[in-house]
Amino acid sequence: MCEAFLEKHKSALEFLKEDKFDIIFTEQLDFCGTGLKEVLGIKTHLWISSCPLMDHMAWILGVPTPLSYVPVVGDHDISDKPSYFERLWNIIEYIGDVYVYRQDFPRPILHNTIYIGGLGIKNNTHGLSEPYKSEMEKGKKGVVYFSLGSNANTKNIPYEVKKNLFEAFKSLPDYHFLAKVDKGDKEGESLAKPITNLHTFQWAPQPDILSHPRLKAFITHGGYNSLIESARVGVPIISFPFFVDQWRNGRVAERNGWGITFDKNKLLHGSKEFLDSLKKILEIPGYQEKATRTKHLILNKPFSSSDKLIKYTEFVAENGGEKSIARIPDP
Repeated sequence: MCEAFLEKHKSALEFLKEDKFDIIFTEQLDFCGTGLKEVLGIKTHLWISSCPLMDHMAWILGVPTPLSYVPVVGDHDISDKPSYFERLWNIIEYIGDVYVYRQDFPRPILHNTIYIGGLGIKNNTHGLSEPYKSEMEKGKKGVVYFSLGSNANTKNIPYEVKKNLFEAFKSLPDYHFLAKVDKGDKEGESLAKPITNLHTFQWAPQPDILSHPRLKAFITHGGYNSLIESARVGVPIISFPFFVDQWRNGRVAERNGWGITFDKNKLLHGSKEFLDSLKKILEIPGYQEKATRTKHLILNKPFSSSDKLIKYTEFVAENGGEKSIARIPDP
């Protein structure tokens, strides 16, 4: 696929070559950027990660991955305190990831990996316009926000799951619920319509909703951006993971005391278990306390994400990459 892309865009590559770039930033999910670096003749290459550090990249960078407590990034639900059989499965997943191809748990790290989570997220919000402004004022005890991001379309979620999810919302009349129901999901709209403490929408200004003082919890798919946005404003979460890193992301919040990971398939059989999780997040003060502490830790970091990115980029540009620093020249 990468080779086909480069072949298709030969003219664009020739245009880029003329600029003689000093540095290239590429996503670390695959090796296409590494090939692009070579084609363009760029000496310095920085990997950018929009998700947890992938295991094959950790292996290449020499970053230790103790499989007894560092979960592999994949479609399985393992925390940093796995059982015997979960550790065995973690090893199998790791072997497949590294040798066949392809905010985090505590793990050893090296100086060639720099965390810049939250890059581009602004501290100041713009305030809510209607109808969101009015909706956020409803609910005697506050508001709960539900959104599964842009990839998990609610139209594809089973009827029973949506029905039982909305029934759980209905069971908490002192809270008002805002739910993202995707365009074309007539089934979801129909189920939500008779529930008086539920308002649906196809799009919403998520950062402004998350930072609103009346928001009490966020029900999310567990994407990395949503995790970071929630952490920065101190909002407890319930994670509904769908694929890849989302199980891991939800478990990170759970481990640190400000989130719960819930298996969405349980909603096929009723709303009770989900309702119990929702009540825990809303009624046990410890979740909000841990979320608030996480917010303070992030906002009071000595260096911002953009500062770190700029400084380390300048450092590498001036001094060369790891090869030029770590290797002793031959006599």
